[in-house]
Amino acid sequence: MSDVVERINDYLSQHWVDDTGQKLTIHSESLYCLTRCCIHNPSDHPMRDFPRHWRGDKGIMERICPHGVGHPDPDDLAFKLYMRGPRVWHHSVHGCDGCCKGSYDDLREAYPPDEDYYAEVS
Repeated sequence: MSDVVERINDYLSQHWVDDTGQKLTIHSESLYCLTRCCIHNPSDHPMRDFPRHWRGDKGIMERICPHGVGHPDPDDLAFKLYMRGPRVWHHSVHGCDGCCKGSYDDLREAYPPDEDYYAEVS
């Protein structure tokens, strides 16, 4: 096995069960996780205590509010924005009931959505 494949296998060697019972293969704790990580180090956002649910169809982690609505996890969205920039704001679109209010404010400042984002969602 090549060194690269071996390092990838080590990186993805952890298993974790989300708060809705799904068993997932996840990344190992890394330096990025020291800042914010929806699995290893959730930031202090308003939905921090909501159950986490992996949406495999959308490739995002959600927080399920007391009303049963799935809101994109701010730490998962932060990682996507950090890696790919403002073009991934579409991951934040969801049927909202207001429970996530204030959860994305710091992200909007750090990664302002571009004009294309507003054209797509309006």
